[in-house]
Amino acid sequence: DGLGTFTSANLVLKSETTLNVYFTPADGIMADMLTFKVGDEEVEATEVGQYFMISVTDIAADKLDDTFEITVTSKTDNTKTGTFAVSVYSYCYSVLTSNAQTDALKDTLRALHLYNVATQSYIDSLN
Repeated sequence: DGLGTFTSANLVLKSETTLNVYFTPADGIMADMLTFKVGDEEVEATEVGQYFMISVTDIAADKLDDTFEITVTSKTDNTKTGTFAVSVYSYCYSVLTSNAQTDALKDTLRALHLYNVATQSYIDSLN
């Protein structure tokens, strides 16, 4: 809708898991002209070079396979809205199918998947 496009994502694995999503604005669009939401929660976009970065923070181990819907809306024209979906697993897939990535990163993401599966199994066993 003339607002911009999803560009890429990366994953930050520290004490919490964060999925950073990069959005390329259309010509003439500034960050303060847009509202970003992850699900129903409004989030701030950070300008990183020519991109706007939206962070999905504190992703729990059992939620690593969840899909997050990001909505971008024009503050001046609320009828201009775009939505796209992102997930940790979509990032993992793009890395695992790339020849340009290191084996160490691929092994880390495979381990992350196993961690997600084990966590879900544990939680299911409690119910």
